[in-house]
Amino acid sequence: MGARLVNKFLYPAPMPPHYECDSHPNHIIWVPHSNKKTPGAIPCLMVRCPGAKNLIIYAHGNGCDIGDMKMELDYFSHTLRAHVCAFELRGYGFNQGTPSEKSICNDIKDVYDYLTEKNPEGKFPYQNIILWGRSIGSGPTTWLASQLAEKKIDIAGLVLQSPFTSIKAAAQHIVGNMLGAFLSNRWNNVARIKKIKAPVLIIHGKMDTLIPHSHSEALIEACGSRNKRLHLSDTADHNRFDFTKDIILPVTKFVDDLCSNSFDWGERVSAKCPNDLYKIPEFAKKMHLKARTDKKIREVENPGSDFALGLDQAEGGAASAWRMGVGWEDRLCNQSTTGAEIFKSLLETTPPEKWKENEIIQELKATCDLNQKEMVRRLSTCDEMETVQKLLKANDVLLAVLELYKSGKMPKKEDTKSKPQPQSKKDAEVKNSDGTRVQRTASGISVANMQFRPSEQGKKLEEL
Repeated sequence: MGARLVNKFLYPAPMPPHYECDSHPNHIIWVPHSNKKTPGAIPCLMVRCPGAKNLIIYAHGNGCDIGDMKMELDYFSHTLRAHVCAFELRGYGFNQGTPSEKSICNDIKDVYDYLTEKNPEGKFPYQNIILWGRSIGSGPTTWLASQLAEKKIDIAGLVLQSPFTSIKAAAQHIVGNMLGAFLSNRWNNVARIKKIKAPVLIIHGKMDTLIPHSHSEALIEACGSRNKRLHLSDTADHNRFDFTKDIILPVTKFVDDLCSNSFDWGERVSAKCPNDLYKIPEFAKKMHLKARTDKKIREVENPGSDFALGLDQAEGGAASAWRMGVGWEDRLCNQSTTGAEIFKSLLETTPPEKWKENEIIQELKATCDLNQKEMVRRLSTCDEMETVQKLLKANDVLLAVLELYKSGKMPKKEDTKSKPQPQSKKDAEVKNSDGTRVQRTASGISVANMQFRPSEQGKKLEEL
């Protein structure tokens, strides 16, 4: 009973998953387990980069699944010039079984072994592998790096984002020393990182209240590598950060330094996998069918719920994340603004004449278009002022970046200065790409002909 409660706390897998078994065709591979008795296969989101030599194996945090990762992995691959493979944690998405330290470690080892030793289409040299773990994902990546170090195998590097010294220490910070003392010392990163000799980068936000940055300071102090660095952001917390400044820039510098070192990166590897690995396994089809059946039952029991808006209306797994479950407004706003930031960064680093030729830019534009339409749809059915404010702010960000793309050119420096925002008492209007109007007035908010009034407490819109 205690173990189940701890697992529920450590591994709150999104239910239903944020993707379907047929989401992202030609990107999801199904890596077989080395233990033939283990049911199913390990779903991995693979983003290939033409001409790249190195591969990032990515372990995500405990509050998401690989369905959330496509946009970020595209950007990682584009900016770092690397292939990226994010494996699904056990018990998440379509990875069957119960999550535990042992099962997740087995899975990351199976993915590493397949890509470096078993892939008939091309094996990656170990010196071309970068392991990257975020939050709970720092556990399996640190474990694998330490296991390889014991075998005198030095990978290219290890990146830890918002890591912890151990689950016990992290839990004691959250629930207190008394309750935390009952937890076993799982994911003992601080002991394992002592063995690692490969280059290490640790990223953490000073505003992180979930896992304090003191964990990263302790890890960098204990790390056995001579090439180790710690990047602390003054403004980032655990889940809210400047994607480019706090993550991409320090990782890019780290990878560039690795590439400039004297060791041999070897030949370019295509990261192509056998066609069989892209075929959807029967077990995944059954899980997919069960999810749809459960959805129809919930639609009957609770018509109009967020879950009922899910699978049929979702245009792609990642885009459906914010359509399901509690806190949809935060998911929609956070993913939309992060996506807009990534989209804008790519526009800034790519010549305008090549925007339409760039597949990643086109994918991000399609996602931003979809999110912006969803904003307007949500605004037309929402009367809670706090939620409306969040949606309007995120909508403005999306409209700005879509207008930038539509203009076909980057603005001059004098044009980038933010214009003063309209006062809440004055009328203001923005137009959607399909002509739909989003209007803010002193008396309320209207989307097309839909009217919204302030709450009974008389709250008014703040300046946006």
